[in-house]
Amino acid sequence: MKKNGFTLIEILVVIVLLAAVSVTVGVNMGAMAERQKEKKIKEYKETLENAACVYAEMKGINTGMEVKVSVLINEGLVNKNLKNPETELNVSSDGDRTVEITWTNNEKKCSLKTS
Repeated sequence: MKKNGFTLIEILVVIVLLAAVSVTVGVNMGAMAERQKEKKIKEYKETLENAACVYAEMKGINTGMEVKVSVLINEGLVNKNLKNPETELNVSSDGDRTVEITWTNNEKKCSLKTS
């Protein structure tokens, strides 16, 4: 007798393997997208912090203080079209947020305040 086609078991094995590969790829893509978003948020915060440190250098600030994001925008240190990856709004919507400039052992550190 001549065998044509696949048996039911062979078809089921292929379907199960395809399903397993699809689930694995789907989970990895979701995790990769989350890591990418976290990376963009980190870059956004670093951009604002670096701009505040440059502002402190420009103004000769060597004591602790806070500077608003709106000041950094007005000084031209931050592009007003920069988007906040958390809210998808322009940085100008974060204008009231502040970056804290602190000095420890003659070394400045700039950090974006979370609230």
